Amino acid sequence: MNTGLGLYYYGLGLTIRGRPEEGLGPIQRSVAVYRRAGLTGDRTFAGLLDGQALCEVELGHYANAERVLEESTAIDERNGGLFAGLAYQSFVPRTNLLIADGRAEEAVRMLDGFASRSGSSGEMSSTRMPFALARADTELVLGHYARAIEAAATVRGVVGHSSSRTHLKRYESVAALTEGKALVGSGQPVQALPLLERAAYLASETYEPETSLALADAQVALADCQARMGNLAEAQRLMANVRSIHSRHSSVRAPSVRALHELEARLRGAS
Repeated sequence: MNTGLGLYYYGLGLTIRGRPEEGLGPIQRSVAVYRRAGLTGDRTFAGLLDGQALCEVELGHYANAERVLEESTAIDERNGGLFAGLAYQSFVPRTNLLIADGRAEEAVRMLDGFASRSGSSGEMSSTRMPFALARADTELVLGHYARAIEAAATVRGVVGHSSSRTHLKRYESVAALTEGKALVGSGQPVQALPLLERAAYLASETYEPETSLALADAQVALADCQARMGNLAEAQRLMANVRSIHSRHSSVRAPSVRALHELEARLRGAS
């Protein structure tokens, strides 16, 4: 199954670097390899499906993502159930799908259920970071800014003291972005600014800056913060870069698309 896994990791890498259109095909072919071999009953196959769902959610293919995740979840349930130590691609698509569908409270219950199965009281580790960040994101969407700040800051603190910090840039970027957004939401743009600048910098270092939707998300949040502080020229510069990233994708419903439209409408209304 080396061919199948090779295709999977190639496609997942493309997706994480901001190229989900290119990543979906290799992951789908990987899933097909395992299906033809009849290897569809364990966590390995469930993980391949989770990776496919990650792509589908990034591209706004929500019905496909839900179908794939239903199959993945059924496999995991037969193997002891999902738990909070699982990988990034396990929690991100599930959380983002529910959030996109307006079901953030359901996402909270889902994540709490996973945590209770695995005992989430242990020390924060790199394997728990994706779960903690997914939890912080749901709190942010629900407007529970203090909770989102606390959860994201915990991850940032662990990364900052880790000897593997250079290998955890992706998690640090997401944590800084979530914490910064929550600070803006709670009326603290000045405190949010350095966090959002850090998030954008790390995203530009981690992903492909011309195409990364993660970078677009960080830059539109930074643009919003700059606009709230009256730095309109810098906000417009960042917004132009976000538009450029979006133009590289044929089909995308990333959070930055909606956030950009909302920011544009607010600035038009203020002019």
